[in-house]
Amino acid sequence: IGKKFGVSRAYVLEDSRDGRITSNTFEWCNRGVRPEIENLKCVPYAEIGNYQDNFDENGIFYCRDIKELPDEQYGILANQDIQSMLQCAIWDKGKFHGFVGFDDCDIHRLWTQEQIDALVLISEMLSVFLLKERAQEKTERAANQMKTVLDNQNLWIYAIDKETYELLYINRQTQQ
Repeated sequence: IGKKFGVSRAYVLEDSRDGRITSNTFEWCNRGVRPEIENLKCVPYAEIGNYQDNFDENGIFYCRDIKELPDEQYGILANQDIQSMLQCAIWDKGKFHGFVGFDDCDIHRLWTQEQIDALVLISEMLSVFLLKERAQEKTERAANQMKTVLDNQNLWIYAIDKETYELLYINRQTQQ
């Protein structure tokens, strides 16, 4: 996507569960562009102001010149050599979860409406897959925690399919 649109950097920043911190979780950089993924782990929103307010009602934050931003936001972006950027919010059930971003480190880019529409669509698709992956990871963590609890019970615990009588689960105590 970054190559197709000639951007310097494409990335995903995801928020913590409580929404106070954002972290760069995926990043692609064009040739000659310095990666920022390691510098953007656990960035507190308190340090960059009301960043979510930059996004319009459609979840788009378009900034042709970062010098127009508040000082705390300008500072963190200028350190990344960003000149202009386009970011698309990741929303789930009305809650802000982060954003997909595209930076230009060479020029104050004027994005065409066609480019904006394409990048918004791509961002929405990435968001769906990302949210699905995070939900699956959460479900797997919960299942592993439940298995750990059941395996540490001093009881014989097992689960079977009520129609086929297939053994679905057996805890450690029962196995022993």
